[in-house]
Amino acid sequence: LLENTDGQHSITKSEILTLMQKAGFSLSDDTLSKYIKQFELYGYNVEVTMGRNASYRLTKRTFLKEEIKLIVDAINASNFIEKQTAIEFKEKLSHFISKYEVDELRRAVQSITVAKTENKKILNNVERIQNAINRNKCISFDYLTYDENMKLVNKSDRTYTLSPFTAIWAYDRYYLYGYDTV
Repeated sequence: LLENTDGQHSITKSEILTLMQKAGFSLSDDTLSKYIKQFELYGYNVEVTMGRNASYRLTKRTFLKEEIKLIVDAINASNFIEKQTAIEFKEKLSHFISKYEVDELRRAVQSITVAKTENKKILNNVERIQNAINRNKCISFDYLTYDENMKLVNKSDRTYTLSPFTAIWAYDRYYLYGYDTV
């Protein structure tokens, strides 16, 4: 139902049974009805048409299609999210909408921020900083910069130790606000 239905597309009981058989499962009509009711327990609305050609479709999902589009646009526009990570995010988010709506994620929204970071550790680093803030722990780091050959080098000889207060996301960058312990 998540993949094959949306507000405009339904799936019949026989189509569901065929898909389940292809996936290696067999269902009775009663079992299918029981599973459909479980969707509703998890906050999904399932519209059911009864009769000989009974059909089903999800009318309420975890996220609206428009919300997913907004999240994808923000990910694509963020220069601190590495390109491959952005692609993986979009793939994961596509599972929240139907297969009929996935093409709409390939939108021509342009961003002024064109250059994506090559730092594959950025999400892990942000998570570590957030954990330090939540646990009231200090963090240590080297301040890096690019030299004339575009190679990362230490900006100073010092390793910084900081008591972080908060992370601020502004101008498409994360900034760390805290107290320098030295």
